[in-house]
Amino acid sequence: MGYTLLELLVVLAVILILGMAVTLTLEGNYANTRQKAAADLIRARLADARAKAMERGQWYRLAVSQDGSRLRVAPDTAEFASLPADDPPALNSIVTEDRLDRATIHVLAEGENELVQEGDWITIATLKPDGTCKEDRVLLEVREANQSPIYIRIRGITGTAAVLRTPPGAAPAEVRR
Repeated sequence: MGYTLLELLVVLAVILILGMAVTLTLEGNYANTRQKAAADLIRARLADARAKAMERGQWYRLAVSQDGSRLRVAPDTAEFASLPADDPPALNSIVTEDRLDRATIHVLAEGENELVQEGDWITIATLKPDGTCKEDRVLLEVREANQSPIYIRIRGITGTAAVLRTPPGAAPAEVRR
């Protein structure tokens, strides 16, 4: 009992087609997971910065790198960018820095805000010891290739973040350098 070359080619073609279908399905299921993870990380790091500011009684800063691939929480001092980050971050870390995987954060200003850029870092929130945020309103756009962006609005008075699925009504101004 043997198989002809044609039968083997047909079986191979069916296996290839099934493999492509499974790959496309998996890509569709995991389409924007990195983008959602980046949005969750921003919200978590904002909460971390707020908690650290309140616990330690000093100002804390949350900043994104100029290329949008890193997020940093550290005390709001002149040494903000040069303080070493704990790797991996722990509960009692003074400085944390995270690298995003395939998603990027783009900082947009709303209203009269002028965002501060120092070196490679753009400040998106400066948390006071009372838990409020110095910046009035900041809008972030989290992007991943071939996906609709996710918008995050940071509110100054409460120092909290809200996720927006659609672009805000008013066109935001780009970061001023």
